[in-house]
Amino acid sequence: YVIGITGTKGKSSTTEFVNAVLEKAKKKTAVLSTIRFKIGNNTRANKFKMTMPGRFFVQKFLHDAVKNNCDYAVIEMTSEGARFFRHIGIEMDALLFTNLSPEHIESHGSFEKYKSAKLRLVKHLAKSKKPSRISVANTDNKHGFSFLIQDIEKNVGYSLKDVVILSENNSSSIIEYKNTQITVPLPGRFNILNALSSIKLGEHLGLSLATIKEGVESLTLI
Repeated sequence: YVIGITGTKGKSSTTEFVNAVLEKAKKKTAVLSTIRFKIGNNTRANKFKMTMPGRFFVQKFLHDAVKNNCDYAVIEMTSEGARFFRHIGIEMDALLFTNLSPEHIESHGSFEKYKSAKLRLVKHLAKSKKPSRISVANTDNKHGFSFLIQDIEKNVGYSLKDVVILSENNSSSIIEYKNTQITVPLPGRFNILNALSSIKLGEHLGLSLATIKEGVESLTLI
C-alpha cells in the first residue's frame, strides 16, 4: 500500500505522523523522505540533498520494501520530483496534500507552474490501477480542493474546524476529535493539521481511533 505525501510545508512531519500511526497498528512500514530512508527496523539518513532521488532509486527502494514484507510505503513527494517525473512508475493508493504557498518559483518559473507540478501527483493517483484510492487534502488551504477530484474513489478533506483545540503551548497541543482527547506532541497549529491528516487517513484505512491516538502521541521527535 503506497501513500504519497506532498505540499509546500509539513511533508516530513506528516510522513512521520503517518508512519507512527501505522506502526502502532502493528504494520511494517517503509519510509522515503527528506529526512531518512527506512525499511522495517532499518533506517538511514537521506544524504542526497533531495527528497526524491531518481526513479531507479525509488523503484529499488520499493522492491526492497516488498522483499522485506513491508505492508505500507510512505513516500514524501516534491514538486521537483514531479517536475522531473520521478513519480512515474509508482502505483499509489493514497495521496496526502498538506498546503501550497509560493515557493521554488525560481526553479519552476511561476506559482502556476509550481502548482501544476504538484497537481501531476493527484492526477497520477487518479491513473493508478490500485482499488479504492484515497486523496486527503487540507481544505483550510485554498488550493486543497484542487486535490479532491472525481476520478478518485475517496476524497477526504480535513480542517481545523474538525477539532476543538483544548490547549496549546510551545511544545505541544491538546485537541479533541470525535470526543477523544489527543495530544499532538509538536508545537503549532500547522502540526495539528499535519497530525489531523494522519488521523483522517488512518480512519479511512480502518484503524481504530484509539490506535491512531496512540500513534500520534508516540511521535516525540522528527
